[in-house]
Amino acid sequence: MIVDDEPSILELAQRHLENMGYSNITACLGGQIALEQYQASTNPFDIIISDLNMPEMNGVEFLRHISEADYSGGIILLSAEDERILEVAKDLAKARNLNVLGYVSKPFKRKSLEPLITGYTPHFSVTDNTSDSLLDEITEEELRAGINGDELLVAFQAKTAIATDKVIGVEALARWNHSERGVLPPLTFISLAERCQLIDALTYSIYRKTLSQMRDWLDKDIILEVSVNVSVNSFTSDGFVDFLINTAEEYNVNPEMIILEVTESQLMDNMLECLEKLIQLRMKNFGLSIDDFGTGHSNMTQLKQAPFTELKIDRAFVNGASEDATARSIFESSVNLAKKLHMTTVAEGVETREDMTLVKELGCDQIQGFYKAKPMFADEFEEYIQSVSKA
Repeated sequence: MIVDDEPSILELAQRHLENMGYSNITACLGGQIALEQYQASTNPFDIIISDLNMPEMNGVEFLRHISEADYSGGIILLSAEDERILEVAKDLAKARNLNVLGYVSKPFKRKSLEPLITGYTPHFSVTDNTSDSLLDEITEEELRAGINGDELLVAFQAKTAIATDKVIGVEALARWNHSERGVLPPLTFISLAERCQLIDALTYSIYRKTLSQMRDWLDKDIILEVSVNVSVNSFTSDGFVDFLINTAEEYNVNPEMIILEVTESQLMDNMLECLEKLIQLRMKNFGLSIDDFGTGHSNMTQLKQAPFTELKIDRAFVNGASEDATARSIFESSVNLAKKLHMTTVAEGVETREDMTLVKELGCDQIQGFYKAKPMFADEFEEYIQSVSKA
């Protein structure tokens, strides 16, 4: 589908596409007509090329509507606006879980459009194809039963040192093996757990399962740092710090091998309440990581206040940053900031060779992403470790 309010642009785009070998093309004069065509179509569009600045319904509004309709095809933005507006519009579309292939500035040429289309790959939802209607039906009682019924699982994603190309750690990722809905990712239940005061019970379960797996790996001479996500809300709970320390002692795991990840945006809202407990954990040699860096409102002073040892740069500033000047600038500044504060840097969302090249160029310490390894359950992860250690 091509969407633009200028007939001459529609004709030009259609001619380019036909010359590239595409024939099933729908041209729509404006966003409102495009939305009506989208809603009336019985076959999903593989790619939608949309202008941004249009009367009646602009491209940003149109993209919001198709996002709400769970469109999973590719998006190419088309506009005469300046590059900064295009970058922001692209980020907004990505935040709405749209598969943005890139943008083309007007007046556009075939050589600008062709690589975006030929490089198209299908987009998979972060909700593992679980429909929003089903997720909305998950109740507090259902989650409580899942936690009490031992339905929580732990998946592990490798963290690789760039200097040696060796796997040196993993991040433990919560999964819920729902009896009817299948295996659910954390996006579907973490917020509910926090709203319903179940986050502590969930964290306790995942932490114990993770340390149990660490103990099993240590017994097999698989020595890895393990990162565990911890909600800031849990730090305000009585006895939580003692639980973390005592559980490590119970499984005979050195706290130096455990990294506790907290999300930046939550942390900065609760810094004073958390600071005392963060210091206590550092004095016990736990590693502390600030997760999703760049998505909150922190500054150097706030980072200096807390004894962090690791900074994880959010995938929004890593994946595709080689072709995104704004994302690259934020990525580079984050790495430089971490170095000044003597923190290890981890780039999340490294998915392509171009991402990997940029991460090396900017001097990041570690990577985490599909370019090296997907999240895996313990048995599959052990096979992965064996295969890469032989390579």
